[in-house]
Amino acid sequence: MINIGIVDDQPAWSNMAYNYIKEYVDYHRADCEVATVSDVTDVDAMARFDLLFLDIDLGTEVDGLGIARSLKERKPQERVVLLTSHGEFANKGYMVNAYRFIEKSSFDDIQEALDSFIEEKRLEERFSLPAGDCEFKLSNIEYFETYGRRVKAVLVNGESIEIDLQISDIESMLAEQGFLKVQRSYVVNMSRVKTCDSRNIIMKNGMVIAIGRSNVSEVKKNIIRWKVKHS
Repeated sequence: MINIGIVDDQPAWSNMAYNYIKEYVDYHRADCEVATVSDVTDVDAMARFDLLFLDIDLGTEVDGLGIARSLKERKPQERVVLLTSHGEFANKGYMVNAYRFIEKSSFDDIQEALDSFIEEKRLEERFSLPAGDCEFKLSNIEYFETYGRRVKAVLVNGESIEIDLQISDIESMLAEQGFLKVQRSYVVNMSRVKTCDSRNIIMKNGMVIAIGRSNVSEVKKNIIRWKVKHS
């Protein structure tokens, strides 16, 4: 689960942002928990989040930049999106290695930050074999291929791993993770698709995979939709 936090000294804006992000999470069926932090000085409460939307001007002695700096020291993996109503602060975001710097009026930019972060977390997820003796990141998988009565996972680095599953098992397990069955023998990682035409898919490793004749239109539509959403 991804924990998303919102810190702002203005309750009205904080609630508006909460409702927007919660609606986004529900619409995308993302495995996320969204919460606001009422005490804008409670760094301990802020440190529990994976993604934090943090206002710079908190109306306190310590501003959002100082809190972001403290969070980076305590929890380097936490991503902090700095928010402001004053554009002149924008050039200071780099000082704390901010994930994004967003003006509070731009909810489109908030959505982009959510899209990007959730995609990053998806690619960090690990694929575990049923036997539990092997696991690897989804981002390291180029495609799955039927191999006799089993399945072969072809990795980005060129290595392959045999898996005691059917291609239909892979399809059902990873359909929500950006993997698409393009014909009866192949399930591809859509983030690794380089190009696609009316006959073939070309993967980033150079592999050419023929698209099943009966579902060319559906395959192309799904890949285009995926690319647009995650571009």
